Amino acid sequence: METRTYKILFWLLCGLLVAAASIFYACGSTGPAVVSPTAVCDVTALDEMAGPGDDTVTVRFVAYGDVDSDDDKPCAMLPDVRIAVISEEHANSADKEKDDMLNWWKAVGGSELGIYRFIPPGVRVPSTAERFASAPAQFITTGPDGTAELRFDYDPETDDYSLCAISPIDDLIAGCSHHHLHLRPNYHITIYIYFTHGHATIEVGASDRYQWFLDDTRLAGTPATITFEATYNDDIEPSHPSDNTDIIVVGAAHINAWWAAISDNGANELEANKLQVGSEDLAHDWAHVITTGSDGSAETALPPGDYLLCAPNQGGILDCIYENLASGHHTYLVNFWLGGNFVSITKRS
Repeated sequence: METRTYKILFWLLCGLLVAAASIFYACGSTGPAVVSPTAVCDVTALDEMAGPGDDTVTVRFVAYGDVDSDDDKPCAMLPDVRIAVISEEHANSADKEKDDMLNWWKAVGGSELGIYRFIPPGVRVPSTAERFASAPAQFITTGPDGTAELRFDYDPETDDYSLCAISPIDDLIAGCSHHHLHLRPNYHITIYIYFTHGHATIEVGASDRYQWFLDDTRLAGTPATITFEATYNDDIEPSHPSDNTDIIVVGAAHINAWWAAISDNGANELEANKLQVGSEDLAHDWAHVITTGSDGSAETALPPGDYLLCAPNQGGILDCIYENLASGHHTYLVNFWLGGNFVSITKRS
């Protein structure tokens, strides 16, 4: 009888601990009820890349993740992912007909959504095989192990590129790089492409997310604690903390719905520096707003996972980044310039 009593008390204690953990994850210390768990992902260790030859460049692409989060296929290495490599040779040319980036978005249909150069993180662009065939890009496809390698001669006239990943199950541009890929002679680099909930994020050179999956450490059982530090910078007055600053947090499962709301189903432009948020966009229960205090800081706790973090300027124009938040502490800087008309959100290294 006594043993049975101990067992009952043991399971009651377990139930209380689980409930307490659930409440903490749901509420956070001061934060929103956001659920964006990171699934277990079976990735493989990568071999050392062979060094490039004289005046050549080697780029390795590594695609992994879960393309369709509603099917029964696990998170793993992804074959048949096409990557478009787009030259930035004429990006600053006065002759727009030579601008491959502008012509790329025009050819594949991005300009119809108001995308002309930079796609926001998490935005997807539907296209067709016919459109890709006429687009100014070089394409490479990952093999059965989820990797592909591209080697070419270095050309100083075309050493900057943009990258876009195309879904392996349809002609959907799932995501693009947000910074130029700058190449140098005798150079090799790895590009990581991570799929989740139908969209892709591209990381150049290194990926904490890939390493966490490989080491099986990204779900350590404790939440991700995030501190936001907002600063107002001006040419006239000294920099000072920016109080009453809003930061928007959207979990990975809701990012597609978020961008549909921001674009008003195509009515608003989705060019990265023209994204505008309204009060109606924040009315959804998955768009969680965290506001800084008088010292310009705010803190929240979230389940480890993938999140879109956005900060609007005084006119509602957004700057957004897509982040993988592992267990532990993370700090993000929100900086305002030019009277609050320009905003950037970055992770403190």
